[in-house]
Amino acid sequence: AISESGNAFIKKFAGQIIDVFYDGLVGRQGDDHFVVLCDMEDLEQRITRLRSYIYDCGFDTQTGLKAGGYRVKDRKIDPSVACDRARYACNSIKKHYDQDYCEYDAELDRKFMMRQYIVNNVDAAIDRGDIKVYYQPVCWAKNRKLCGYEALSKWEDPKHGFLPPSLFIPVLEEYHQVHKIDMVVVDTVCRDLRWLMDNGRPAVPVSLNFSRLDFELTDVVDLLCSCTRKYNILPEMIHVEVTESALSDKLESLHRDLDRLKDLGFPLWLDDFGSGYSSLNVLKDFSFDVMKIDMVFLSSFHNNTEDINS
Repeated sequence: AISESGNAFIKKFAGQIIDVFYDGLVGRQGDDHFVVLCDMEDLEQRITRLRSYIYDCGFDTQTGLKAGGYRVKDRKIDPSVACDRARYACNSIKKHYDQDYCEYDAELDRKFMMRQYIVNNVDAAIDRGDIKVYYQPVCWAKNRKLCGYEALSKWEDPKHGFLPPSLFIPVLEEYHQVHKIDMVVVDTVCRDLRWLMDNGRPAVPVSLNFSRLDFELTDVVDLLCSCTRKYNILPEMIHVEVTESALSDKLESLHRDLDRLKDLGFPLWLDDFGSGYSSLNVLKDFSFDVMKIDMVFLSSFHNNTEDINS
């Protein structure tokens, strides 16, 4: 919720936008997002004026301005589509602190259309069996013997070909549909483990990655219990892996679910430890069996003897 002072600033800033874009059409899209229909002439100078207004307000907290633009080439285009594209251009520079304005271009259009394709086709991909599971070996560093696998999802699309998880997972997370993929992975892994055992092949534990959204959007405990019962798989054959960022909010429900999984015999793994979220507090509040340390955390150790000794 916006505070009283924040709401007052939004109102003043809205007036400033109207003053700067006096010859255009100004509207508030929601929260602190505004939409302007205007001529592109002197656009960057106008944005600079708005930015200067924000800096001159003297807020204690750092406040900035990000803007995205879309040139309307077809007057028949739906205004909502034009706004979505401008907003997508704006969101593309959210973490680019040296860039305040971005215009929707051919490259962003390609990415935008792919995002829409992923969201609109994930259900059909699951029904067709396009979501595949690949297994990345996990080996002991001491003797290089295989001790497990990490299950990774990949999308083999009939139109676009191979889609890596780095492309579709963030999109599905943003649209709160990532749990659909992870449900497929859980079932596939349990089925593959059952096949190995039934055919006298050696079977090793498999780690499955779960995000905070998985625990919010589906009952992960029930899903794992149902699948392991369905395929008669021991819980210790499935390693439940969560990232440190998933624990940053310390949701009580997530803590409760992890405790339940631990009690049911599912080993718990912590991924990306040291990536900068909750540090050593995670080890105190949660009971993990394995901790995977983020490489960024270790990258400077060879230059710092104090870090190594500690």
